[in-house]
Amino acid sequence: MSAGRLCRVMEAAAARGPYDLNTWIRFVARAEMVLPSMGPSHLARLACCCLRVSWRPAAFLSVCFKRNPRLGVLLQQAAARDLCAILQALAGLDCLDSRVFCLIADRLAEHDTIKDCRFFQLALV
Repeated sequence: MSAGRLCRVMEAAAARGPYDLNTWIRFVARAEMVLPSMGPSHLARLACCCLRVSWRPAAFLSVCFKRNPRLGVLLQQAAARDLCAILQALAGLDCLDSRVFCLIADRLAEHDTIKDCRFFQLALV
């Protein structure tokens, strides 16, 4: 299952169920397998799915955001919408690291990131 397909399946499961722990553990195991091929929008979508079902896979989120050597590069490629989604999800799950917050805040402070954001409000936590 590709990263995009996994995101779609997790979003459907977050909206309609199943909400059992075994299903979400399997989703996260698959996400760890395809993590190298994930872009910033995939990471944002997965984090938002975890927030929607109020499930905090701490080890997975740590691998994705705290110990990910590609995080700086991924955040530089991310759109403002994805950055805000990541920020909201990590803050909602109480997993927001100060290093990750600084990377996201610095990226949002860049003029190139914000210039196309006319129709929605960005709010930092």
